[in-house]
Amino acid sequence: MTAKFPGRPQRLRVRLLPLGGAVAQRLRGFKSAEPEKTVKRSSRRTGVNLQFFPVQPTSLVLKGASSPFFVAPARRNRCDLAVLNAQHLLRKPVCDLKAPLGLSCLAGTAALFFSFGVKREHPPARHFPPLLIVLFTGGTRAMQRTEKYFEQDAFRTQCESIILAAEPDEKTGGGRIALDGTVFYPEGGGQPADRGTLTLPDGATLNVTDVHEHDGILWHSVDALPGSAVPGTAVSGCIDWEWRFDKMQQHTGEHILSGILHQMFGAENVGFHIGSEAVRMDTSVPISAEGLQAAELAANRIVWQDVPVLVSYPTLEELAALVYRSKKEIEGQVRIVTIPGADVCACCGTHTRTTGQVGQIKILASENYKGGVRLSVVCGQRALLAAQAMRARQAEIGALLSAKADQTAVAVHRVYDEYTALKFTHFGVCSQLFDALAQLANPGEDAIRTVPGLDPDGLHRLAVRLTEATTGLCAALTPTEKGTGYCIAQADGDVRALTKALNAALNGRGGGKPGICQGSCAAAPEQVEEFLRKTK
Repeated sequence: MTAKFPGRPQRLRVRLLPLGGAVAQRLRGFKSAEPEKTVKRSSRRTGVNLQFFPVQPTSLVLKGASSPFFVAPARRNRCDLAVLNAQHLLRKPVCDLKAPLGLSCLAGTAALFFSFGVKREHPPARHFPPLLIVLFTGGTRAMQRTEKYFEQDAFRTQCESIILAAEPDEKTGGGRIALDGTVFYPEGGGQPADRGTLTLPDGATLNVTDVHEHDGILWHSVDALPGSAVPGTAVSGCIDWEWRFDKMQQHTGEHILSGILHQMFGAENVGFHIGSEAVRMDTSVPISAEGLQAAELAANRIVWQDVPVLVSYPTLEELAALVYRSKKEIEGQVRIVTIPGADVCACCGTHTRTTGQVGQIKILASENYKGGVRLSVVCGQRALLAAQAMRARQAEIGALLSAKADQTAVAVHRVYDEYTALKFTHFGVCSQLFDALAQLANPGEDAIRTVPGLDPDGLHRLAVRLTEATTGLCAALTPTEKGTGYCIAQADGDVRALTKALNAALNGRGGGKPGICQGSCAAAPEQVEEFLRKTK
């Protein structure tokens, strides 16, 4: 690709950046080039005459430099000029450009290496070391695509990269950094982004909290953006391996289970997300509990066989003859992940090398969802932790019920039956109590009764029973941790206005129909009764 230059350039924005000595020895990957077309520019303010040569791009790596040699990309429709080793430029000098010695290029940029001669009348003419000139012809569209090291090796945890661009983030107080290559996986395809650190040459460590891809460029969100984090700076990246490997286990396990469900039931995976606690999977068809249990067993058999997880990049002809799963149409090169005996799927995520590294696949829960089922699944270490948590809960239940581990279900059923019997007895006793309280009410007079321990249903039953004994205002009250639960009623009356006033006066909430309203408030039962008698 040939570097592009605008026909009618905008105003040049010149940035002068110092670069350490021995520049020539630190440049690698230089390639000689013959000028195809020259673009001449002149700066009136500085009097510097510059000549740029469009050339074929090649890679450049600057090792051991004490200062950056690239500047941030210009805004769109602008050109940026960067002159390195700027301390050698005198004020208003006249510089003669020699023939270019080589070049470096980021996609859409051209960097030329020139030998400068600086002339002045006073003092006598002096010559200075070579300068590296970088012309940027656009914004982020002009940057090269980030090389994704994780696609070739998901087990790679570190990388040495060059900052392509850096910009502050006013919302977080940190910033975003684009790299020429990275081991950090960006959020996408249901898989969260990697976390980790970026370390600058001066020792500053930036925490990477998120990664997103835009137009082939991977932007790393960092918690801080120091002045030394500028384009051209070398940076060391290191991912949080425990975080990454967990996502690899979940993602590979999802492939296995999705492939098995497709084989057994023709189910398509229509939704997938790796959450903080479990993997959410949505299928296109309903599947019974027995079917899920059979699929879970078949998926774990694939894990036990420890078959390789294969990644391939088929040609268009090969892809046309291949049967594979894909949630959407994919443009360009398709990356195929194959798990023999289980799944063939288009996927850009990170996966284990073999299925044995998934460890275990466990379906924790399922529910009907949009004509299919929504599954909660855990794999690998998450499956182990889930089993340990279940065992701990079972041990606690067993201790409470004096039951062995394999008898807890029987013990729970026994306690439930006892609870149901007690609840029925309690209902009968409360009915007798409510009848007795109603008998104490005089016809036509108010009946306000306080009974501890009533639930909302008990309050409602008592209030209704009181209205059967009197046409006056009736109220059932019970003390609670936060105040009082109430139910206000009146035969052939409307208690909504009174309930509204009660809520306003005693910090309550509730409502209902004209003849009966129910709720709670922050006051004690005595205060509620006093308010009702004064306000009715």
